[in-house]
Amino acid sequence: MGPGGKGGNQATAAARCGSDVTFISKLGNDVFGREALQHFTNENIGTEFMIVDPEMATGAALIAVDDRGENSIVVALGACGTITEEEVLAAEKKMKEADVVLLQLETSIDAVVTTVKWPQNMMYRLS
Repeated sequence: MGPGGKGGNQATAAARCGSDVTFISKLGNDVFGREALQHFTNENIGTEFMIVDPEMATGAALIAVDDRGENSIVVALGACGTITEEEVLAAEKKMKEADVVLLQLETSIDAVVTTVKWPQNMMYRLS
């Protein structure tokens, strides 16, 4: 058990490779959110746009692996599933400075659509 998610893992990998990384997301005010925030801070990942929701739980995923090594993943989005257009646009200046904006579908679709539509002249890599 530990902090992760596709976006968190990719942010960590990019930071460890020397990239200047800022992570935009939403966490719950719980042990998982605090652990994730501490992990990102320890990895020198910018957390100024990590929103802590006082009511929602931090998103979580359970990975089950069978005897053949096949896995199944169940995701509960939690706070991350409630990111709003306004919360995404609060990071507008930071996104303008970015060379790459990487998106995940483990968040609210509104957040993804807002990011993809803005600004039209940026290139995006979706995973």
